[in-house]
Amino acid sequence: MLAARQKAAREQQRAATQAQLAKFRSSAAAALEEARQQATCEAEQAALHARAAAEAAQRAPLGQGHAAAAAAYQQRRQQLQQRVAKQNAAQIAAQARHAAALAARQQQLNSLMQLEAQRLQRQKRASMAEAQRSRALAVANARRAAEAAQLHAAAAAKTAAAAAAGRPRPAAAAGSACIDYRFTRMHDLAPPAASGAAKELLGAQRAGGGSRAGGLSSNCSSDNPSSSGATGAPFTTVRYHGLPARAAVAPRR
Repeated sequence: MLAARQKAAREQQRAATQAQLAKFRSSAAAALEEARQQATCEAEQAALHARAAAEAAQRAPLGQGHAAAAAAYQQRRQQLQQRVAKQNAAQIAAQARHAAALAARQQQLNSLMQLEAQRLQRQKRASMAEAQRSRALAVANARRAAEAAQLHAAAAAKTAAAAAAGRPRPAAAAGSACIDYRFTRMHDLAPPAASGAAKELLGAQRAGGGSRAGGLSSNCSSDNPSSSGATGAPFTTVRYHGLPARAAVAPRR
């Protein structure tokens, strides 16, 4: 009985020992497999690292070339940007100078236009003043011409009346009036109302000494030495006696 229990204990112990051994063997096999797999992985990783290093060593010149090309491109781009910036700055400065020149030219033109306008205004005022003076002078000349024509018509009427009455020629008075026709034509002074008498006297004056004696000898005398000839002169100084002193007419300019 004791031997059977001992035998059973030994069998049980042997079974436990075998189970432990099997467990140890399985765990050792698993550890060995794991170690083998880990070694394989490490070997693969080492191979990958070696391959990557080899590839990196192969790609190093290409990468350096790419880096150098990129650096050169970046440098060229920066230089181009600087050149474009300089060109833009120069163009902006040129545009500013052109605008300043245009403004100065416009200001100069404006000043010239103002000066020209002022000159034209002064010229206009001078022309208006000259025209006004000319009108005033023309009015004065017309008034003097009308007065001279009236005096001439009165003298002609008086001469005609004296000739018709057969009265002798009166002596020249000390204060006799004088109408100087050396620079004034008779037909310029004669108004339309007295144009007939003025034309008659002008014809008598231009006819010569023979016809002048009948028309002008009654009340006027000639101061022109050339009027005594046969031809006569178109400009003659004629003195009318017995007329008021205001009948003296200045030479016409």
